[in-house]
Amino acid sequence: MTCFVIGSGIHGAAIAYHLAVDHGLRVVVVDSGRPLAATPQSVAVVHGFYPEHDRSRLATLGLRQIDEMNRLLDTDIGLRKVGVIHLLDDQHLTIARDRARTETRLRLLTRDDIDRLLGCDQTDIAGALLERDAGYVDPVALTSAYLSAAQVNGVERRHEDVLSLLRADGRIVGARTTAGELYADTVVLAAGADSGPLLATADIQLPTNIRRVQVLRLRAERPPSDPHPVVLDTV
Repeated sequence: MTCFVIGSGIHGAAIAYHLAVDHGLRVVVVDSGRPLAATPQSVAVVHGFYPEHDRSRLATLGLRQIDEMNRLLDTDIGLRKVGVIHLLDDQHLTIARDRARTETRLRLLTRDDIDRLLGCDQTDIAGALLERDAGYVDPVALTSAYLSAAQVNGVERRHEDVLSLLRADGRIVGARTTAGELYADTVVLAAGADSGPLLATADIQLPTNIRRVQVLRLRAERPPSDPHPVVLDTV
């Protein structure tokens, strides 16, 4: 079986690797050859706690997968387990308290802990949760490692612009690129913000909303502990 993966960001790279290595499929990755777009902009925080149980379970599995890939890819992917602190409101604190009772990797922080680690105003904070084994990765290093390992395991990579998707008998069977038409048993679309326009070429509507967000870099009033944990503010 041949799989055709459109896009070589973190999603496309990881999918190509696992399809080839875990399932033994013939995989072709097609990308424009231009520098990665969204992946380098990712903060690449890896953590397992979310208020929704199913989402938290999936994220925890992903955290373990990143840990495993750090060993298997045999290169530095920038994994830094500095811990993640979640600042919580009353509703999320109740959920976090229940999770911390059953998951040893989670620990509720006291007010003194928050002051020592962050030194921030706690007026609007109901509490905080520490994920000891969480942290962040280098998104570009991880993507490059996935792609390199994928190619070692037989994945073919082509630098071509994908112009449109090819549809037949109610399914996607390939794509038209600047080099011609490519056909495959399975087509995986991992083109990020370009996925919607590409699907539209096959009369498939993808209801997506693209938002531009602001990122602020702040300087602490007092030097933080080293290494400093990632702080996620959900208040």
